[in-house]
Amino acid sequence: MKRANILTGISSATRFLLDENNQAQAIQKAVAALGSGVGVDRCYIFQIERNQGKRFISQRFEWVKDEVSVQINNPRLQLMPEEMFPWLMVKLDADEILYGLVSESEDPEFKEGMEEQDIKTYLFTPIQADGELWGFIGYDDCEDERRWLQEEVEALATVAKNIGIRLSWDRTKARLEERNEMFELAVEGANLGKWEWNPATNDAHLSDRIKAILGYKPNEIGSSYDLWFRHIHPDDTARVQQTLEDYLSFKITSYEVAYRIITKDGSMRWLQSNGMAKRNPSGECILMTGFINDITERTLAEEAREQALQRALELSELKSNFVSMASHQFRTPLTVIYSNVELLEMGLVRESAEIAARLSKSTQRIKDEVDRMTELMNNILTFGRYEAGLMTIRMEPLALDELIEKINTQYFSQESDGRKIQTKVYGERHTIMADSMLLSHALSNLMSNALKYSKGRPAPLIEISYGQEEVQVNIRDYGIGIPEKEQVNAFNSFFRASNASTIVGTGLGLPIVKEFIERHGGRVEFESEENVGSKFCVTLKYE
Repeated sequence: MKRANILTGISSATRFLLDENNQAQAIQKAVAALGSGVGVDRCYIFQIERNQGKRFISQRFEWVKDEVSVQINNPRLQLMPEEMFPWLMVKLDADEILYGLVSESEDPEFKEGMEEQDIKTYLFTPIQADGELWGFIGYDDCEDERRWLQEEVEALATVAKNIGIRLSWDRTKARLEERNEMFELAVEGANLGKWEWNPATNDAHLSDRIKAILGYKPNEIGSSYDLWFRHIHPDDTARVQQTLEDYLSFKITSYEVAYRIITKDGSMRWLQSNGMAKRNPSGECILMTGFINDITERTLAEEAREQALQRALELSELKSNFVSMASHQFRTPLTVIYSNVELLEMGLVRESAEIAARLSKSTQRIKDEVDRMTELMNNILTFGRYEAGLMTIRMEPLALDELIEKINTQYFSQESDGRKIQTKVYGERHTIMADSMLLSHALSNLMSNALKYSKGRPAPLIEISYGQEEVQVNIRDYGIGIPEKEQVNAFNSFFRASNASTIVGTGLGLPIVKEFIERHGGRVEFESEENVGSKFCVTLKYE
């Protein structure tokens, strides 16, 4: 009879653990079923709590037989440090069951505490949850010294395991609910609409967000698949359907499609739909779920950017063609003017040296202006080709000091005033990766400026300093300099310093230098003082 009662108690306790939604009520009912079924005087559960790295033991649930003292409110049974029962905790941590007679206990503190509660026989079965000790169930006899049978002990141990399973399940459920809540908040925060579709029944569920995108209130329309499909733009219907069929038939690995829908008021919106199928073992889709994102503003912005980019490309090409045409058209008459001035000078010399001398200032002015216009056309053509993307950088190893010497010899060795640019090299030579044509154009521009703006003064100096990771080129002149207040505009297109108005120039040289040097991953800086001179510093990395 006793064995049948124990099994009945275990069965009832297990049912409560499975059926009762409230965890505390489920455990309390299980404890009561076990206490009455097993036939003990008291059945209870102690829980192990953690605080600041230490463990404490507290009684949480209890059932007692009539006329047996209740201990659930005993303050001595709350927050007991584990050090009070070291042997007990060692056994429980090892998932061992403890049982016996109090009179035979070798722990005096344990024996004293049990005797204060009139306990003669005890049985403790550990409760493990998520792989760690959560607590234990205790069974006490206060009248008889009961000898527990091994089969009774093993049967009751299964209940402790079931309680542990319920605790773990509740924890897992709580974590899932928390994650689901966070997920729903994230979906809501991202303004995403959620949908589900059952291919077998063609039933669908559309979230309130999706209905709002369509222009409806939550209860204004249903949630059928056909209802949604009817709102897809007619020009996109076939493509959306084909994408879905391709995904379901494994032709594509993911379902992702952008399309237009027609809302309740007849307006059009762009949507991005993503989904995933749940399949049975044979690969058939049994449920499909996903999200919809309203991408109307993004799509319209992208279309506007594409149109603006196309327009910019067209304008750039138009500008490039115009600059090229204008430069060539100007160059021909300028060449004619220059050659005719030279012929005029030679003719005047043959006719009258006196007249030639009187007109030489005027003819020279004409030639200077032709040179200025030619330089302007060349710079405009170069700048226009660069901005239009018609220049391709061809990087190759270069010896920078050799390139500078070549530029100096080729373009600046025959100056009318006899000056020659001096060059000094410091450090161990390294090659750099550069486009020789673009770099030559930038450096020759700086060297030309150094000579042009220092007429009648000492020759410019170039210092090439090779460092560990980069090379620095300082081009120093002792000319008119740039006024301090105007230096901020030095690299602006068409800027001319106020003290350079009588010197031929276009205002495009320095902007081109800056663009070409930065295109090489370098930088150009300068220091200047009016009537003292300027120093332009070009820095380039070796790689």
